[in-house]
Amino acid sequence: MLHRHLTEFLETRTQSQQPILFSHACMAEAEAAIRETQRVEQRKRCLPALVVLLLSLNLPLFRNLSVPDVYKLLVNAFRDIDSSDPLDDNVTDEAIVKARRRLGFQPLESLFRRGCERRGEPAPSFHNFKLWAMDGSRFNVPDSAENEVGFGRPGASRGETAFPQMLAVTLVDVVSHAVADILFSGCRGSEKLMAIQILRTLGPDDLTLLDRGFASFDLLKTALDAQTQVVVRISDNWKPTIIRRFGDGDYLVRIRGRVDLPLAQQTARKKTQPCELVLRMICYTADNGGTIRLLTTLRNHQETSAQELAELYNLRWECELVYDELKNHLAVVNHGVSQLVFRSKKPATVMQEAYALFHTYNTIREMMCHAARMARCSPLQLSLAGTLNVIKLSMPTILGAPAEAREALIKRLYKDMARCRLLRTRRPRRYPRKVKIKMSAFQVKRSRDKQSYHKPKIRLIDLYSPNEKSA
Repeated sequence: MLHRHLTEFLETRTQSQQPILFSHACMAEAEAAIRETQRVEQRKRCLPALVVLLLSLNLPLFRNLSVPDVYKLLVNAFRDIDSSDPLDDNVTDEAIVKARRRLGFQPLESLFRRGCERRGEPAPSFHNFKLWAMDGSRFNVPDSAENEVGFGRPGASRGETAFPQMLAVTLVDVVSHAVADILFSGCRGSEKLMAIQILRTLGPDDLTLLDRGFASFDLLKTALDAQTQVVVRISDNWKPTIIRRFGDGDYLVRIRGRVDLPLAQQTARKKTQPCELVLRMICYTADNGGTIRLLTTLRNHQETSAQELAELYNLRWECELVYDELKNHLAVVNHGVSQLVFRSKKPATVMQEAYALFHTYNTIREMMCHAARMARCSPLQLSLAGTLNVIKLSMPTILGAPAEAREALIKRLYKDMARCRLLRTRRPRRYPRKVKIKMSAFQVKRSRDKQSYHKPKIRLIDLYSPNEKSA
């Protein structure tokens, strides 16, 4: 009864058109995603697909709670609908696990894509270009046999890593921090190939900033073929040939590589052919004395100066900040230390949590953009940590409120979010890739060292001789 009322409540009473979690627009997208992926239940269930999807969206917000507790928190917000129905009377922990596996990750992926389409592309912010940053990151997943097979475990200098890892490559709007595209793979996937796949979806009005780990001949050729613009840092082993000098640290260069021949022209001995690309190289030094070299497809030095591109490249760090917000602010625990963003022990439900994490993050960022417009400031001037606290405290009240009171509560929520403004501007900082605690005195924990469940056998031993006892 309670679950049927909950579904009806979400379908009929959430009429707010603002970009808020569980709004009418979000519920319409969720239902469409469930229908598109054919996850509509064929018979009456105590945990319908829509409720399980809402549970998945709540998991990142309440990472410090267990999955059953997050479900109870969600249901408690709607207890005023039918308080006579006993809470969790027929829903066990095992039922929630089975319902999540039955839903799969495809509805969450479809919901994430639909949300990106609804938001649209950002406005041009640099010489009529839409600015993007792309980077990859690895997420630790729970240490289970299924996750190790599905994602793999990278090697380490001392044996193996503690957890299996999942690789994610994201395309981020540097102005709002919204994630516009994302690809997942196992830990041994290629970031460069995933970046090339994302670049093929961009157009000539897009400008993407990439780290030197993505620099490759294939990526630059893909960008030229797709007529999209990139600025990528290159390492010291790149040796471009200088064709022309535009000014200090500004050059037109040629790089050489090989590309695959068309399948009709390939033979057993010849499958590639040489190729040349003409690009622009920017060279400058940072405060620490290091030399930075950038390759870009923006070859017209009169439209975009070298100084502008060098200063623009600093915005690539916004993608790193997105990963920091995801791992250290959104999906975190409030007690102890957790090295895991996700909870699931099977790859399919890990992917479900991953798409739910990024969709929830995008929705929160969309709400922050709306609050920033009210405060007449940049979305990046609002504190994500403060915003999260406001949302977590306000969401149960908003969801359980009568329909006539919801609009006023939502307006108050946005006003509270607008007050989460950072008191000072972001300071220019540089973070070296170092850790404070490097080694540990303990031995490495292996799979054979996991805790076991058995009653210990106790055997009394005599440590003293009879003479010692009498003395």
